[in-house]
Amino acid sequence: MLEVMPMWLGITLVSWLTITAIALGPILALIIQGKLNRMKEQLDRKLHIFRVLMATRATRLAPNHVEALNAIEVEFYGDKEENKKVVAAWRNYSNALAQPFDDNTFAAWQAKHFALFLELLLAMAEALKYKFEKVTLEREVYYPKYFGELTIDQENIRKSVVKVLGGETPISVRLRE
Repeated sequence: MLEVMPMWLGITLVSWLTITAIALGPILALIIQGKLNRMKEQLDRKLHIFRVLMATRATRLAPNHVEALNAIEVEFYGDKEENKKVVAAWRNYSNALAQPFDDNTFAAWQAKHFALFLELLLAMAEALKYKFEKVTLEREVYYPKYFGELTIDQENIRKSVVKVLGGETPISVRLRE
């Protein structure tokens, strides 16, 4: 028994489907590739932020560290649960950083903000499918003693110059033979 293929404008249904596939195939491929590229770029930006924060976790006053922190809310924006966890951890950390401290409360302030920073790193690691333990993030970091001494010296010099330029401290001059 021979079936008759439906035709429209003298072209069979199979031919119409073939023509449609030939016409739409490249267009759909471009749309899908564009979507994949945007997803990869978004992941790359998140990974960049995470890498910078990991690399600078011992120098949290570094400009690129601060810049990476400020990019979190934009790059981890969205409805995905892991993104919401990262943004919530960032907001907790940011709020802690904004709390005032003095010489008596600095140690407690620093301990609290370091713990919240670790929570942020853990949330980011989880969102990016990294498996880090908290103790690894906390202790596996290289920071030479010299850098600490240099930072303290630079801060002391900065404060001294501010006092001199502000008129609080005079410059003493001694003549030698």
